Amino acid sequence: MTNRHRTHSRSDRGTVLIAVLVCLTVASAITGVALQSSLRSRRHMNVQWQLEQTRLLLDAGIRRALARSADNPDYAGESWSVDDALEAFPVANVEIRPTQDDASDDGNSQLYRVTALIQNRDRIPVQTKRSQIIRVHRKPTATPLINP
Repeated sequence: MTNRHRTHSRSDRGTVLIAVLVCLTVASAITGVALQSSLRSRRHMNVQWQLEQTRLLLDAGIRRALARSADNPDYAGESWSVDDALEAFPVANVEIRPTQDDASDDGNSQLYRVTALIQNRDRIPVQTKRSQIIRVHRKPTATPLINP
């Protein structure tokens, strides 16, 4: 009887060992899929954050173009870099350039193209660029009154 009992317990131990190995394999596979999903989500969030930073940089460029053109009617645009302010991005700049409008050239407005560009430091760099054309209406110059 003791031989049967020993054979049966060895068989039970083998079954338990196989069950544990199967559970360990399933748990490892689930962990691997979760890790891969987490890394994919992190990359996606980094790109979304970069897009938001580019949008904010474009907004700053638009405000600057509006302010500068209001102060100076002969404002010819500019280009500036904010690489030092945004440590996560080696390339971050804004370009403001005057552009022509073929549809209406009334002399009381000027079009500017504002472009914001950001590039990240990843192993495979991602560059985001946003651009917008804005119209700045100039105040009409008053003609001096001539006294008769």
